[in-house]
Amino acid sequence: METRNHLFFECNYSKTVWKEVLSLCSLQRSPRQWNFVLQWPVLKLTGKALISIVLWLAWGAFFYWIWRERNCRIFGNTRLSEKVILEKIKDAVLMSLSGTRIRSDEIVNNRICIAWGIE
Repeated sequence: METRNHLFFECNYSKTVWKEVLSLCSLQRSPRQWNFVLQWPVLKLTGKALISIVLWLAWGAFFYWIWRERNCRIFGNTRLSEKVILEKIKDAVLMSLSGTRIRSDEIVNNRICIAWGIE
């Protein structure tokens, strides 16, 4: 039975992708229920810190690409690997951040810039 919890947080495919996204931000969280996951960024990802901005962007891209992958599998009979989806999420984040001035001399920002390939 396909539910939003299953699609985004319970199936191994999306779990793997989301854990990799969090790993790029040096975070470890287990995806849980839909309502909990929706509350987490609202409560925790505030302010203008680079990690907050990157996670907001990655969060949106994650939902988009997982939903798109689901539709491609159902209606187009095509599949992309978790690695390819992660690269598409990274590309979306990088595109959104292009032209943004980032203080990469800060330790946390530097780590994020290296992991995400932000120049």
